[in-house]
Formats: sequence, C-alpha cells, structure tokens
Amino acid sequence: MPNETNQRPKRAGRKIGRIRIGFNVLVQIVLVLFLAAMVNAIAFKHYARWDFSRDQKYALSDKTKRFLGTLKGKMRSKVFFPPTTPITTDVQNLLTEYQDVGKG
Repeated sequence: MPNETNQRPKRAGRKIGRIRIGFNVLVQIVLVLFLAAMVNAIAFKHYARWDFSRDQKYALSDKTKRFLGTLKGKMRSKVFFPPTTPITTDVQNLLTEYQDVGKG
C-alpha cells in the first residue's frame, strides 16, 4: 500500500509530446519571419522620408518640390568646397533630398 500512495496518476490526455512542442515553435518562428517580410515589403513599396531635425534644415519648401516636379530632363548641380568643411554632411544630405524629390 505505501507504494501506491507515492505513485502519481498518469494524465494521458494532458501530456504533449516534444515533437508537437517543437512543431509549434517552428510554426511560430515561420509566422514571425513571414510577418516581418510582409511588413518590409509594404514599407519598401510605400517609402517616405521625414525630416525630424529641430529646425527642419533638410525639408524642402512646397515651391521647390513643385519646381522639381516640373523638370522634364535631368538636372546636374556641382558644389565646390573642401571636403573637410564642417557642412559637408549637411550639403550631401540636402543634395540627397533634392535627388529624392526630383525622382533621381
């Protein structure tokens, strides 16, 4: 009798096998990767740029955007100054903004 009280009753209905747990984890990982890929695809198709700088120094005015939209051909701009100037990155970022608004 003492051996019968120490044994736990088996619960056959509640036991989940390791294979089922592993399969569930695999399905969850695949779903997370699929969702990440879909978010990335949607973000790639609906690309937008925002200027969060305090003084909006890279934001182009509406008049400039309209002008760049009316250009038929390509436009080239050349900027000459030493590359060690502290405003080099600012000028490059502003030219990139012009390029993006002018569609290349």
